[in-house]
This record gives sequence, C-alpha cells and structure tokens, in this order.
Amino acid sequence: MRASRQEDDTNVRLAFRGLVLVLPLIIQGCVLDIAPTREPLDAAWESRMLAGEYGTWLYGEKTAEVGRDEVDPSPPQAGYTRYGIRIREESTLGGGGWWLTGGMIARVERPGGSIELFGKELARLRGLKKMVGPRDISYEFFLVARPTGAQRGRLVRQWRFSREALADRPPSDVTPGFPEIVRGSLSFDAQSKTATVTITGLVRPFQEAVDVSHELP
Repeated sequence: MRASRQEDDTNVRLAFRGLVLVLPLIIQGCVLDIAPTREPLDAAWESRMLAGEYGTWLYGEKTAEVGRDEVDPSPPQAGYTRYGIRIREESTLGGGGWWLTGGMIARVERPGGSIELFGKELARLRGLKKMVGPRDISYEFFLVARPTGAQRGRLVRQWRFSREALADRPPSDVTPGFPEIVRGSLSFDAQSKTATVTITGLVRPFQEAVDVSHELP
C-alpha cells in the first residue's frame, strides 16, 4: 500500500512538472498568439519573385494550382493569376500565422527585356481561427528588371506601406474598418528610360519615377 501511494505521488509530481513545461508553450501559441518568424517567409517570397517561380506554398508544400493567365493590378488578386506567389505559414501550436499574397501586377516589355512591378499583401493571421483584423494588413511593392533570356530578374527598388499609410474604405462598404483596395501601375518613358510607379489606395497619393537606363542591355 505504501509503495503504491509513493508511485501515485511520483506520477502526480511528474504530471505537474510536465504541465509546468507545456503551459508556457500553450500560452504562447494560443493566448499570446505568437506567429512564426516572418523574415524567412519574406526571403522565400522575394527569391521566387526574382527567379520567376510562381505558385502557392501552403505550410512549405507547393500545390498544383495554376491561376488565370493575366496580370492583375491588385496584389491579392494577382496572387490568383499564373504570375502569383502565395505563401501561408502558421504556428505549429495552432496560434497565429502569416499569409503573403501577391505577384506581378504590371509589366512593360522592352527590346532588351522587361520592367516588372510586383505587389505583396501581408496579412497577420490571429488566434485559433486564423482571423485577419483591420490592423493586420500591410503592403510591399518591388520594381524588377528582367533581361531577355535571363529567367532571374534584378531588384531595382522596393517600397513598404504599413497599415497607417493605407486609406480606409468608405463607411458604406460591406467590410468597414478595413483598408481600401490597393493597386499598382507602371509606365515607361522610352526617351528618358524612366519607369514610373503609381500606387493607389493610400492615404497620400504615391508616384515615383525610377531611372532604369542601366538595368537592361
């Protein structure tokens, strides 16, 4: 009887120790909603952009899905075209994650190659239901030069826009509180060899001219 009681006490202590070790992990994954580190996901997205490798990667695995054959000016919509890049990753404990959606949103063909504009929407997934709130969205845009015959492009310029830079949708919108639809466009002046990037859907209008005279042969 005494030995059995000692065994029970030992099992209780072991269970308590296990709970002490596991509880902080549960709290981090579910209550504190800690997502995976974003930097490796950004690096993977940009590497695929420069390599011209398009597709959808869910939790590290590429799907066989192929999007529609068009270039869409909206990053979230571009993610569902054949030039889309989508990466989704979540915490192994089920709390929090990232959804990086975008792709090529504009392109200008030149004799020596192409000038391409890419857009990426970053959405922070929260909680066990992986919800996205109005404050959880931001955008990045990339100007890429891709010489003819070279599959890999070169990054010319990058722009980042936090949630504070995004315009709010009208009060009559079906999803009030969320940012306005963000779009990008690209034009090219052959004489000055200047690419002009315009981004709409921001609090302040954005337009920037970039000299690309040294980017293509």
